[in-house]
Amino acid sequence: MEVDADLRAIARLNVELELNLSDAVASTLSGLIVAALGRLPRVGDTVDLGPAAAEVLHVSDDRASRVRLRLVDEPSPEADDDVSR
Repeated sequence: MEVDADLRAIARLNVELELNLSDAVASTLSGLIVAALGRLPRVGDTVDLGPAAAEVLHVSDDRASRVRLRLVDEPSPEADDDVSR
């Protein structure tokens, strides 16, 4: 699922996707990614957020603006490629 990370509140994601992401260090998904990385995000960065993995697709004004979220129990696109070979 792709989301606007700089506008997406962690509390809203938790409700919509039944996640349990902490909002103690940041109120948005973009802020949570910065906190997990310990630096400003770059396109292609991937972070483990516990119940989900986030891949930065677009950066604007030093913030992750577009992110692909994948629930940890979902297969990655690469795994699908490996199975078909």
